[in-house]
This record gives sequence, C-alpha cells and structure tokens, in this order.
Amino acid sequence: MPVGSAGSGKSATQMFPIDKGAIFNTVVGAGADFFAADLVPTNTPTTFRIAFSCDAGGVLDVMREQLLPAPPVTVTEHLNQNVALVADSLYEFNITVRAGQTINFQHSVGGTILSCIVVEVFE
Repeated sequence: MPVGSAGSGKSATQMFPIDKGAIFNTVVGAGADFFAADLVPTNTPTTFRIAFSCDAGGVLDVMREQLLPAPPVTVTEHLNQNVALVADSLYEFNITVRAGQTINFQHSVGGTILSCIVVEVFE
C-alpha cells in the first residue's frame, strides 16, 4: 500500500523527508552547537538522519534536550561508538527523536564542516 494512501497509517505530510537543517563548508569550534536553534521533530516519534563530513577527525555528538518535565535536561550521546570519525569522509547516522525532545550536534575538535545535512525521515 503506498505511503499516504488510505489505510497506510501515514499522512501525506509523512510521505517525503523533511529538511531540518544543512551546513556547507563552514568552520565550527570544538564543542560548539552546529545549529543556532535546536532541531525540533515535526512528527513523533520520528527519525533524524544526519549525513556528516568534516576536514578534521573527531567524535560527533548528539546533544539531546528533554524539555519536560521542567527544568530541561541535555545529555550528550556519542555517535560511532565514541570513535573519532576519519577526516574528509562521509558518515550517516539515524537518531530516534520523541515528542518533547530537541536535537543539536557538536564535534569534539574544531574544523570545517564540509557537509552536514539533517532530514526527518519516515520509515
């Protein structure tokens, strides 16, 4: 049954990936948030898919903020089993996000983000 059709369990707004943010050829400092505002899911639960490459090897971290119950709490989750990514290489990760959570990303070392694309996907 096609996604978005009657009885498929997915709405028409869930048919295509939703662009959540992108960075291209931009310098970022070690431990600095990639995005000025945290990324918020459109549908929940959902999956954020990040495609990332940087000119410096380092650990890519998810900064997950749980908004409720107050006060908000942020936790750091290391991707790639806390193993440094190889410089100039493209990696892709899937992150599950629930209602009441926001996501941002940080890199353990400063460098130039060659490409960082985050989309919300529906699987």
